[in-house]
Amino acid sequence: LRLHEGVRRSFVGLAESSRAALAIRVHNAANFRIASIPAYAESIIPRVIQRFVGARQPVHFSIHSHEEPSLRHEMTTQVFDLCMAENLFERESAESESIFVGDMVCVLPQGHPLVARAELTPSDFSGQPFVYFSQNDPYRHRLDTVFHDANVSRDYAAETTTAASVCAMVAAGVGLSVINPLTAAGHAGGPVAFRRLSVPVPYRLALWHPPRSTRLVQVRRFISILHEVALEMASDLERHLSP
Repeated sequence: LRLHEGVRRSFVGLAESSRAALAIRVHNAANFRIASIPAYAESIIPRVIQRFVGARQPVHFSIHSHEEPSLRHEMTTQVFDLCMAENLFERESAESESIFVGDMVCVLPQGHPLVARAELTPSDFSGQPFVYFSQNDPYRHRLDTVFHDANVSRDYAAETTTAASVCAMVAAGVGLSVINPLTAAGHAGGPVAFRRLSVPVPYRLALWHPPRSTRLVQVRRFISILHEVALEMASDLERHLSP
């Protein structure tokens, strides 16, 4: 019985030591807070974090998804180390840059007759059911301009706020759409097909961060990896844009 009690205490002691060591590591690791629109949280951010963590950097990531309007408010709080959105706007209290990640692409259900084409024109969408982004989405307005200039009317099928939900609706046969290349790369090879749009709609990823952050080294490293991953995702998507 005494032997059993001694062994039990030894295990308890080891467990306490392990917890203490973990607490020290957690305390020493940087808590990297990122505010992002859902499209990036579901596409490029996981890949960047995977590579960052693979380099054994002692960083704990905390990802917070926000729609674009609330991201502007989050920037003013300076609670986050990095903000990622679609629109670049000036802030005196933040450093900013934008990354071109490719043109927007058409998304169709596999088996749709238009999948046989390598490139779609705005007129190919005439009379087709279309899945729209929300009214306050900046790229919805740019796409509306493209179709308006081509005098093309699309049939309203549904409206949603995220590119991932657009892909889900397209896969279910609700309609066709045009989405950002990052989400497209993440869904390539699945139940939807992607094709080029004949009218280029450049897509840029916008970044902000506090200029005097205590985690500026990690921010710059993260942005560097972001550039690398964006190029790789563009290359991956390119292989899925032809019949």
